[in-house]
This record gives sequence, C-alpha cells and structure tokens, in this order.
Amino acid sequence: MKNIITILFILTLSACNKTIKKEEVQPEKVNTTLNTVLEKQIMAGAAPEYGSFDHYDKKDLDALVEIEATHLQQNGFKNISNEDFIKKIEEIFNRKIDPASTTAYLKINQDEKCDKDLNFKPFTADNQYIYISKKYNLITYFYPLPTIIDYKTLYPKLTALENIPIEIEVEGEKINAARWKDIPDLQQIRNDNLQILTARNKYLFNDSKVDLEWLKLHDKQFLETLVKNFGYVKNKDLVSFVLENNYNNTDEFEKVFFNVRCKGDIVFNKEVMDVIAHLTSGDKTKYLNSISDLIIKETKDNNSWVFSDKSFEKKAEILGKLAYYSTKITESSNIYYTFFSTLNGNMEGKNYEAEFKKNNYYNIPDFKKIWEETKTGGISYPGME
Repeated sequence: MKNIITILFILTLSACNKTIKKEEVQPEKVNTTLNTVLEKQIMAGAAPEYGSFDHYDKKDLDALVEIEATHLQQNGFKNISNEDFIKKIEEIFNRKIDPASTTAYLKINQDEKCDKDLNFKPFTADNQYIYISKKYNLITYFYPLPTIIDYKTLYPKLTALENIPIEIEVEGEKINAARWKDIPDLQQIRNDNLQILTARNKYLFNDSKVDLEWLKLHDKQFLETLVKNFGYVKNKDLVSFVLENNYNNTDEFEKVFFNVRCKGDIVFNKEVMDVIAHLTSGDKTKYLNSISDLIIKETKDNNSWVFSDKSFEKKAEILGKLAYYSTKITESSNIYYTFFSTLNGNMEGKNYEAEFKKNNYYNIPDFKKIWEETKTGGISYPGME
C-alpha cells in the first residue's frame, strides 16, 4: 500500500510539473508573435507611399497595444474599470462600447467622426485614426513597431534584414524605398510617440493635470478636436484653453458652443457658458464680444457650417439659448441686452419670436422676460409691466 501511495504521489507531482512548464512557455509564444510581426514590418520598410504599410492588420495592432500597455504601466498610468472606461469613451468621443461584442477595437476618425467602419491603417499624415483597445482600456494611434521600440537594441538579429534593398520602379526608374534605419530622427519620433500615448491616456482616464499641461504645449490640435469636433466639454481647464485659442476666429469659435452629432442633431454646450461665467471680467468681456459677433454672423448667414442644412427651428433654439445664457454672464449695461437685441433687430426677428413661443421659450423661466425687454432696450413705457 505504501508503494502504491508513493507511486501515485510521484505521478501527481509529475503532472503538476508539466502543468507549470506549460504555463511558463506562454510568454515565449507572445514574444514569438511579436518577433514575427516586427520581422514583417522591418522587411516591409518605412515607405508607406510605396506600400510598406499595405499588409498591416489586426495582428500588428495587437502587438503594438501589448507593448504600449506595459509602457503605460511603467510610466504611472492607472488602469480603470471596464465600466468607467466605457463611460469615458462615450463622454469623450460619443461612442458606445458594447461589452458583449467580441470586436477588440473601435476606430475613431478625427476628421469624419461618423465614420465607424473598423479597418486597420497604420498612422501616417493621411491616416491619423485613433484606436480604442477594449482589452487594455487605452487609446492609441496605429504606430508601426519601429516607431515605438528600439528594435536594434532589443532585437539585434533582425537588423540584418535591413541590408536587403527594397527595389521598386517609379516612372521607369528603379529606386530603393526607405528602410527604418534610413529615418534620421527615428529615436526622437519614438520619444514623441510614447509621450503622446502616455499624456493622452493619463489625462483622459487618470485626470492628470500635469499631462494636460504637456498636451497644451505639444498636442494642441488633439485637444481642440476633443472640444470642437467631438463636443467634449466636461473639463473646465480644457474648455478655457480652447476658448482662449479660438475667440478671435468666429468660424472656429462657434464650434466650441455647438456640436453636430452623427444623426444630425445639434447640441448646445451650456457647460461652455458656465466656464465663461466664472472667468475674470476681462475674459468675460472679450468672449461676450466674440459671441455677439457670432450671433450677428449666424443671423445673417444662411450657409454657415452648422446651420446650412438644418431647420430654422434648430437655428432659433441654439442662437436663442446662446443669447439667453450670455445675458446671465454679466449685468454690464453696455452689453447686457446686446445678444437678444441682435436677434430682435434682425429682419427675421418675428420668425425667431414665433419659434420661441412655439417651444414655450425652451422651458427657461425668464427667457420670455429678457426677450421682451430687449425690444425696447430695457426701457419701460406707459402701460408696460
């Protein structure tokens, strides 16, 4: 009996050891996958204009986000729950993540926010798509691996692949397409890419004020896109920054206040008015003057970017709310009535009034009172309340 027990113990221990060994080789499989992807990218070269990126696919993006997830963890990024990540993505980009979906990524087209088709195109000047990783709860550009990792140091054997020229024919002449080793500032590109990756994720998902300040200096266009294109106005510091950078350009300034959704709805960003209301008197004045110019422009322009193909009903609502909340920012006598007076004095003033009445003045308690006052510049005549 003792011998039988001993044999059973040895067999059990052996099985456990086999299980442990099987688990230990998993990282090697991951490294092999990364190695394969990196080898393919190095062989393809660094010339997207000549097809170097044509055969990138989901496996390339998978390898990238795995490296990036590790980098973020090593640089102070704190993982958030799936539930919080889903809420953040909807709040920032107005995109809903379906937890039940097996799709690993969502693609964000910064120029065409209604483009939701998932394709895998590496980052270039023409393709600056943002990819949302549901597995690692991060956002990223689709960077080629050599623009993220120092492959010469980490994978020195692969550098031999770059000794093979990539010969192509252009207008009857044979030339050699660029390889990664030919990019003179490749290390600086890596540093910049990793800094953008880190700052964006730490700001958006960890509320890092330090990283927001870095983005203001080095990634201004991204911050402006968040507000003016996607309508992300929950962060007061961000809104203040975008206001300051756009108040002298009416066409861009108005994009801070109105956001057009993919279904065609126009959303009025009242949060922006709340931010202005808490600024210094000097900032209030300059922004209110710009708002006045904006209202004048929109009441005269029937082909503006935001209202050209929308109904007059929506135009009246948005401009009416913009005018109303502007009167709440200051009681300075010289600009208090400017905004509603602009609408009242327009040739279509009666049409605006009809829309306001039809919509019960948007259920705003003193909307009607201010509208009526601006007809007379706030002066009471005999018989008036």
